[in-house]
Amino acid sequence: FDRSTAIQMLSTAKAACERMMRHAPGKGPDKVKRSRLTLFEWAKKFLPHYLGDSTTDLHLWVCDWCDRSVENRDTKINLMGPRDTAKSVYVTTAHVLRSIVEQSESLVWIICETKEQAQAQLEHIKRELEENELLAHAYPWAHGKGSVWRVNRIVTRNGLTIEAFGTGQKIRGRRAGSNRPSLVILDDIQSNPVITSPDRRNKDWDWLQSAVMKAGSPRTNFFNLANALHREAIGSRLTKTAGWTSSRWRSIMEWPDDTGMRLWGEWSGLYHQLEDPDCKQKARAFYEARKPTMDRGVKLLWPDRHDLYSLMCLREEGGHSTFEREKQTREINPEECEWGDQYFPDSIWFHQWPKEWRAKALACDPSKGKSDKVGDYSAFVKVLLGSDGLLYVQADMARRPVARIVEDGVKIVREFQPGIFGLETNMWQELLCAPFDAGFVAGSVLPPPIIPIENMEAKEVRIRRLDPWLTSHKIRFKADCPSTALLVQMLQDFPIGDHDDGPDALEMAIRVLLYMLGVGSVREG
Repeated sequence: FDRSTAIQMLSTAKAACERMMRHAPGKGPDKVKRSRLTLFEWAKKFLPHYLGDSTTDLHLWVCDWCDRSVENRDTKINLMGPRDTAKSVYVTTAHVLRSIVEQSESLVWIICETKEQAQAQLEHIKRELEENELLAHAYPWAHGKGSVWRVNRIVTRNGLTIEAFGTGQKIRGRRAGSNRPSLVILDDIQSNPVITSPDRRNKDWDWLQSAVMKAGSPRTNFFNLANALHREAIGSRLTKTAGWTSSRWRSIMEWPDDTGMRLWGEWSGLYHQLEDPDCKQKARAFYEARKPTMDRGVKLLWPDRHDLYSLMCLREEGGHSTFEREKQTREINPEECEWGDQYFPDSIWFHQWPKEWRAKALACDPSKGKSDKVGDYSAFVKVLLGSDGLLYVQADMARRPVARIVEDGVKIVREFQPGIFGLETNMWQELLCAPFDAGFVAGSVLPPPIIPIENMEAKEVRIRRLDPWLTSHKIRFKADCPSTALLVQMLQDFPIGDHDDGPDALEMAIRVLLYMLGVGSVREG
């Protein structure tokens, strides 16, 4: 053979051998030499399609702990950070993949709130093992499908087992041969429902301590990735649990200076002018004209992904308390709230309206007065007095202009058919009288008696009148209704939450209901 033919034959033979190695069963080398790259560098090299060029201190921090945990076993890391900051990419995908190809773990568990979410995380790992050519070239013994390749469990070609579970699943005693889990990833194992359910929080915590933490060995590493949901949610409790290393991260690490924040307050007023169809464009123009001043002093966690303006828009649209939880990793302190968890057991929720009832009432807090805060919700609250003596409540809350308040109000009256409809006096006279009259006529809806309510006392005083009803557990709230869940959250956050429109409307609805039954007066307060 001439030289070029020989080289071509050798190249073809080499490629064939590599293909055979990729698809042949069995383990790789007995001991894989660990790459000198840090996990952060490794992820950038082998998973560039997941990660851009920018990075954050959060990424470097958690990658450093992943690297350390390979040799320093029994590591327990609790990372509390904002949503959409690539926590899962670095830990649940990159760290697990590297553990597979370098054979640093024997059995890995991925646990999410639901088994479907955990299986989706496992699917990312399967896809990389099957399709990532960079991994195939560097780690041929791990590339391709393994002997087990199911949605909830895989055994890789080099013999490592990865399993996916949902919160609460029976996992105690599970092993892969003689191996207990050596790495457990807890990736957002709780979500918003734990905010309003103390029973759910306690069950999740008991399951973590009795099932998950007892399933490992003295060499098992644990990583918990969480948001700030509630002071008694798992992530927050782990910050006070011995043996865990915790770190909190915020999207806005340092806020603009006082002058900038005053301008952001003016901007907020423009952003919430819902009667103006161009309010968002005008707010943006206001910011662009004053950007240097409004940005001065700010420090962001990941400015390339989440700039200041988009974060401030989220803050206004979702409410400050929600923003504090989801983007600033800060929970409301229940010790500063009027009603603790004992007022809101799981039994407060109902699914079907009772068939037997005595009276129905509706109240509306339009939140269009001069004393209302920017970004307040217009709140409709329906109250039904059941024959069992309980009050059944459902809320409808949104930020909406007057025209939509009227449109939604007419629809609610048509469907709920209350016996009485309470509105604040000044709001009815100044804004809603003529539009509601026209709406009822146009919709061929016979309106109930509309009772003007003149609220003279402070809102906090009025809302505290709900205490006897909450203390005696006489109120039931509509389940599977986002607005009603928001109402309950407002009650739980009162009086330090951002908004109290729902509780205010609830108090008015109960007041007009009692007035219709001949008990009390709508004029008090």
